[in-house]
Amino acid sequence: MKAAIRLISILLCLALLSACAAEESDDESQAGMNGADSSSAREGSPMGDDKFTILWDKEESAYPFNCDSQNNQAICSIVFEGLYRNNSELEAEPVLCESCETEDGIVYKIRIKPGIALHGGGTLCAEDVVYSYELAQRSGNYAVRLECINSIYSEGELDLTIVLNKANYRFENLLDVPVIKRGSEDSGMPSGTGPYYPELSQSRLTAFDSYHGGGQGNRPEYIYLSDASQADVASDFTSGLLDYFCWDPDSATAKTIHNNFELKYYNSTCLHYLILNCYSSGVGTGEFRRAISHAIDKDYLTHNIYSAATPAKLLLSPALPYYDAGWEEDKGYSNSATSDIFVELGLIDSDDSGYLEFPHYGSDDLSLSFIVNSGSAEKEQAAEYIVGALRDVGIKAHLRVLDWKDYLDALVTGSFDIAYAEVMLQPDFDFSRVLCGKLDYGNCGTDEAQSLINRLLAAREDDARAEAAKNLCDYVYQYGLVIPLAYEKGAVIAQQGVIEGLSPSVTGVFSGLGNWTIDLDRDRT
Repeated sequence: MKAAIRLISILLCLALLSACAAEESDDESQAGMNGADSSSAREGSPMGDDKFTILWDKEESAYPFNCDSQNNQAICSIVFEGLYRNNSELEAEPVLCESCETEDGIVYKIRIKPGIALHGGGTLCAEDVVYSYELAQRSGNYAVRLECINSIYSEGELDLTIVLNKANYRFENLLDVPVIKRGSEDSGMPSGTGPYYPELSQSRLTAFDSYHGGGQGNRPEYIYLSDASQADVASDFTSGLLDYFCWDPDSATAKTIHNNFELKYYNSTCLHYLILNCYSSGVGTGEFRRAISHAIDKDYLTHNIYSAATPAKLLLSPALPYYDAGWEEDKGYSNSATSDIFVELGLIDSDDSGYLEFPHYGSDDLSLSFIVNSGSAEKEQAAEYIVGALRDVGIKAHLRVLDWKDYLDALVTGSFDIAYAEVMLQPDFDFSRVLCGKLDYGNCGTDEAQSLINRLLAAREDDARAEAAKNLCDYVYQYGLVIPLAYEKGAVIAQQGVIEGLSPSVTGVFSGLGNWTIDLDRDRT
């Protein structure tokens, strides 16, 4: 289910892990990492090789602000840290931050923890953070996230101020942007504050003895880096060379690993949903779009088609602490509710074809153009299920599976009635781009939708936030601005019994590394 339309800010942090055989010398190990295709370099056993090794893309950037490689993003997540991280419940937790205060949700006063050591020497100060954010604002990875910042400036060694362009009491969720030592990127890989620092010339990460987060006793001294090919991942895991990597259920690797593993899931901000073309004569009314929503069994999708997902009965993720399942009442799967709405709209099957017509549009059966991006078997299967669900309620839909370019062209030109979409939302769940902005390809957004989004972000107290969240969910459901389907779950896979205490999150698959227990000597047979 990965990366559809670049409605995704592609970012589920993957780390594919491989290792060198225990009998190899350092030189042989290095040769294997550089792509040597010798069987001796890849020999393993069910006991592994006593090296904790992750995959990296040696020819790709590992610079934290513009790194496109998912493997290198995983490396960045243990070399660099943010002011905050988002935990498995999608709540922000302080990392480099001693305090973060705001009176109005616009002006944030932040104080850095004193004495945080940097890999390149010295300690973290406010100017490092300001410098990092100014770089991130110009990067592909974080530019969208930080569009909300009007200004950022330091006010002393440990204090800085960030001014937003609108009130947002979930701004802390956006502060997992990597922080680096100012000026350190000029010498290659920048200096961070994380539990490991890079020694790329030796193809490894080394534990940082001065790490402020502790946990040194639970961390391996080295994490080795291998640029082994993707084709070797499954066999290396099976032979014990790989211990841990991010699980992509849509990948070829996932289809060849069947035993001796553990999966650990975590909540993500990746929403699968339907875009509806509000300029279309077929789905142009809110009532009709709401009827389509009732026709789709989202529980069926998540239990029978998606490998790891949570049903999205409403717009917001049910993993959020202020979400109330009671809001879903009378808004779920119901063919009778769909039929009732169709009757109210005057849809009929005058020719007994099994499909409905709008009488004022003539006697032709209503036929909808439904597009989905190719490349994901799960998304195509989900789209096929939805076509069948619409057929069951009398609506004909023609599914078009398009490559990325043709898919995007169809979105931009409005050459669709329904589009299957996927978006990686920012961690504050600001839906502005999806409902009212650049990603509103269906042109269904309204001023009222934007107002409701702003009210949710500006809600400070729990009760006010819950009320604003319900109002936004109700409005999107009532007018069918989009039809949410599911929130994808991220997952990591580990060798059976090797790692205890895994706590991956949307911030990184190595979250909580200091609390892990890694036993590479454990019998895995």
